[in-house]
Amino acid sequence: MVFFFSENILCKNCRRPGHYARECPNVALCHNCGLPGHIASECTTKSLCWNCREPGHMAGNCPNEGICHTCGKAGHRARECPAPPLPPGDLRLCNNCYKQGHFAADCTNDKACKNCRKTGHLARDCQNDPVCNLCNISGHVSRECPKGNIFDERGGGGRFGGGGYRDIVCRNCQQVGHMSRDCMALMICQNCGGRGHVAYECPSGRFMDRFPRRY
Repeated sequence: MVFFFSENILCKNCRRPGHYARECPNVALCHNCGLPGHIASECTTKSLCWNCREPGHMAGNCPNEGICHTCGKAGHRARECPAPPLPPGDLRLCNNCYKQGHFAADCTNDKACKNCRKTGHLARDCQNDPVCNLCNISGHVSRECPKGNIFDERGGGGRFGGGGYRDIVCRNCQQVGHMSRDCMALMICQNCGGRGHVAYECPSGRFMDRFPRRY
């Protein structure tokens, strides 16, 4: 039996059509909130319906019209999206709405709180838990991020050693708290080859054997 690749298949790494996770050049996204830096099992965002991205129900019981996972608009699916596809590895994260794929200067969405990244209020009035600028998980800030040791091992030194990087803006992802050389978005998974996660977080399945087994 011969299998033909279908454009209708979505990559399990970045949720975009046209390729498989093992060939994905894009950063991995959380399957719950759609942000990079963590996987769904770590996500602290309230569970959202994958069809309409609204809370309170699951996709199998969704009463709403589905949205495109490329542009976020209703009326079509990702494989039919008229918007130009993001370049491979596009890691831009808007500092206005905190959505991926554009910068604040090009943003047409409502402004989001810089503390919790939700709309409807400003950071000075926010009563929600903060969202980390490194892993995009709520409940801690970047300087307390449990994934900070990943950056330390890759960067050759502590992120906050010698004065700290808390006010540094990464040139790669435009987020504060780290430099581009330490950016998690540049990490290459040894399991699937995708970016933005390490092998033990890989959404593509089990680890590939890295060393021969001993019997």
